[in-house]
Order: sequence, then C-alpha cells, then structure tokens
Amino acid sequence: MSCSAVAMKTLMELGRLERPETEFLLGMIILEEFISMLFLTIVGGLGFLPGALLGAGFITGLDVWLSTFRSWSQLVFGVVVIAIMMLEPAGLYGRWLKIKRFWKSWPL
Repeated sequence: MSCSAVAMKTLMELGRLERPETEFLLGMIILEEFISMLFLTIVGGLGFLPGALLGAGFITGLDVWLSTFRSWSQLVFGVVVIAIMMLEPAGLYGRWLKIKRFWKSWPL
C-alpha cells in the first residue's frame, strides 16, 4: 500500500473527508491546513524559528478569540493578517527584534 493510500485511509477513518471544507487534497497535505501553516510562518517572520512559534501562537489565539464573532470572524482575520504583512514585512519576530534593539540602546 502506498503512502498516499495510507494517508487517505487514515483521513477516511477519522471522518475528515466527509466534511466539505476538507475535500481538496494537495498531495498528503490538506489545502486548508497548508494555507494556515503558511499564514503562521509569514505572520511570525520568515527565516526565524522563534518567529514561526510566535506566529503560531498569535494566529491560534486570534482564531480562538474571533470564533466568538461568527459573522465577522473571517473578515477580521483576513484584515489583521494583511495589516501585519503590510505594516511589518519581517513579521512579529522582526518587530520584537526592533523593540529589543531600541531598549538596548535607549539611554543613548
């Protein structure tokens, strides 16, 4: 049995293929989860492991907090992610490095 057949069988047993939002598969990675992981990395900061962890915490927390606003959650989520990408191209970890550098040199 090939690796993709095992993955497909596992997904079928978990019931994930029966839901309409997870019908599209990109190889072995579900497209929705791939996009989510891409957001985690971009928001946290590309090229930094702490940035990916910070982005994962931020996106997960934002998603949980926005789940209370049912009708506006996707719109607000998209606006926040786009704002972070436009205002801070280095991500949240890049902003943290700038703040840390400022406080180290603050008393000039």
